[in-house]
Amino acid sequence: MKVYYQKKIGIIFTTSDNEGKAGNYWWFIKPEDYIKYPDKLLTNRVEETIISVLRRKVAVTLDEVLAEIFIKYPNGLTPDIKSVDQILQKYANKSGGKWIYKRGEIEREFTKHSEMIYFLSIIGKKLGYRVFIGKREQSELYNFKALSSYTDLLNLDFISEPEKRARIEMIDMLWLDKDNNISYALEVENSTNFTSGIQRASNLDTGTKKLMIMPDERANEFKSIRDPLFIDNFRHYNWGYLFYSEIDRLKSLTEISDNDIKPHLKNI
Repeated sequence: MKVYYQKKIGIIFTTSDNEGKAGNYWWFIKPEDYIKYPDKLLTNRVEETIISVLRRKVAVTLDEVLAEIFIKYPNGLTPDIKSVDQILQKYANKSGGKWIYKRGEIEREFTKHSEMIYFLSIIGKKLGYRVFIGKREQSELYNFKALSSYTDLLNLDFISEPEKRARIEMIDMLWLDKDNNISYALEVENSTNFTSGIQRASNLDTGTKKLMIMPDERANEFKSIRDPLFIDNFRHYNWGYLFYSEIDRLKSLTEISDNDIKPHLKNI
């Protein structure tokens, strides 16, 4: 196997000196050919896959979940079974050899996330911005309507770089001016990892304002983050955060300006 990979140096892989230490650094010559979602951690992708299986089938065996994951994430991307089991415990209850989806509890979370996206679209439009709702969220429902019906833009074709455009289109929401300049990027972290939003929005200029929106009950969880890389990126990429209760108040205002947001905006 080692000989096989060595033959691929210059074809698939490139190597660089490890500062005189044993073993060189290896990396792909064209990472985009092998890494489909560079801004999303593998654990987050696996979690999304498991949720999708549960929503589709409701009751599944561990083998059924593993079969889908091993096909989707082969070879070195295959997660260990223990991590899959931990994710299943989060979203399902075990009964009679099967995992039963916690439909009511989890679907309420999805509904709340979609509701907040809808509220933010109202606020953005009251501020005079054009609203873009992320590609992944556009198919979600709120008030029996797809969120795509509340967006002003269905895609960001004005961004000429395909890879960059694909990443930015995965951000939950953007507020744009009439010339398609992105004024705000927004990520709603109802229950997901706070890091994923930071990664997606890092494809935007540091000058672009970025808002992380979270439930009030996640305040202590967020404030307890001590990861220096997360904190540095939060500050470097111009992030601030607001709670759901503040969004509820803002969307009820007849008229809104940027000055109405500033008193609620918090920074690390």
